[in-house]
Amino acid sequence: MYATTLEKLGVRVSRLGFGAMRLPTGADQRIDRDEAVKMLQYAYDHGVNYFDTAYGYHDGESEVVLGQAIKKWSRSSFYLADKLPLWLVSSVDDVQRLFDEQLRRTGAGHFDFYLLHAVSKERWDKLWELGVLREVERLREQGKIRFIGFSYHDKAEYLAEILDAYAWDFAQIQINYVDDILLESGSMYRMLTERGIPCIAMEPVRGGGLAKLPGAGADILKKASESCSPAGWALRWCLDHENMRVILSGMSTMEQVKQNVALFRSAAPMAASDLALLGQVRDAYLALNTIPCTGCGYCRGCDFGVSIQETFRIHSVYQMFGSAEWAKFDYKSMGAEHTPNNCTGCGACVALCPQHIDIPARLAEVHGALSAL
Repeated sequence: MYATTLEKLGVRVSRLGFGAMRLPTGADQRIDRDEAVKMLQYAYDHGVNYFDTAYGYHDGESEVVLGQAIKKWSRSSFYLADKLPLWLVSSVDDVQRLFDEQLRRTGAGHFDFYLLHAVSKERWDKLWELGVLREVERLREQGKIRFIGFSYHDKAEYLAEILDAYAWDFAQIQINYVDDILLESGSMYRMLTERGIPCIAMEPVRGGGLAKLPGAGADILKKASESCSPAGWALRWCLDHENMRVILSGMSTMEQVKQNVALFRSAAPMAASDLALLGQVRDAYLALNTIPCTGCGYCRGCDFGVSIQETFRIHSVYQMFGSAEWAKFDYKSMGAEHTPNNCTGCGACVALCPQHIDIPARLAEVHGALSAL
C-alpha cells in the first residue's frame, strides 16, 4: 500500500483513504452494516489506515457504522477523520454539543483529523466571527483532536484568504483531472502546496462520474489500455500529485475496495503521454457543455441578483456528468433570489459577454431544465 509521511504532523498515512459517504445500502436506504464492516475490515487488513466520515453522512449512520468497525482495532493503528457541520453551528455552544455527539456515535475517544465541513466564503466569515476555531482549539488542548483542517466548497478566488488566516494542519479539496480545470481545483492545489499544507483529495472519481465516461472519453482510454479502468486512470492521476497526501475514495462495494487496494499497491507513475491522454478525455467532457461560457465573470453584478456564471456552471456540470441529485442540490443552494427566475430580460449582460451568448434566453432554458429536476 502506498503510504506517505506528513512531515509537518509527524504521522504516516496510507495514500488511499476510505471515505464512508457511499457505504452499501439496502432497499430501505439504510447502510448494510454487515457488508460495510467487512469492506472497512478488508481495507484495514490491506494497509488502509485513514478513514473519513462526517456528521451528516448517511443521516448520521456512517459515524455509527465506522465506530462499529474500528472498535476491533488498536486505536493507535489508524487515523479517523470527522467533520463539524458548520450549517448547524449558530453559537460556540453548538460546537461542543455536536462534537460530543460525534464522539458518542463513533466511540473513538478522539479524532485524529477534524475538519470544519464545507467551508465557503460566507461560512468562513460567520465561523470567524463566532469564534468557532477557538472552540475547536480548546478541544485539541483537551486531547480530543490531534489536527485541525477544513474541507473547501467555494471558488478558488476566496481560498487564499482562508489559508492565510490560520495555521492549518491540512486541507481537503475536490480535485480530479476534470475539476482541475472545471472548478479551478488545480489552482487550489497549488495554493496548498506553496504553503506546505498537506492536501486531502476528495471526489477523485467525481462521485463515479469518471468511472462511467461518455462515448468519446471511454473510447480514448479503452484504446490506450484494456487493463486499467476509467476509475483507475482517475486515481492514478491523483497519485501522480505528490501533495495529494491522502486520496479519499467513497467505496460502495467490496469489489471497489479490492480494486482500489490493488491499484494503490502497484500503480506506476504516469508518463507524459498518459497525462496528455487524460487531457484529451477532459476535453471530451468539457465539449459536452452546450453553453460556451468561459467563466470570465464579465456578467457579474446583475442588477436583479441573478448569478449568471454559477447558473451556467451548474448546468454544464449536469450536462457532463448527468447527476440530477448534485445539480438539484447546487441549484437550490444558490438561493431563490439568485436564480434566473429573477431575470427581466434587460439584456445588459449580453453587451458585456465576450462569447456573445444570448444570456436571457439561455437562462430561461437552463432554469426550465434545472427547476424540473
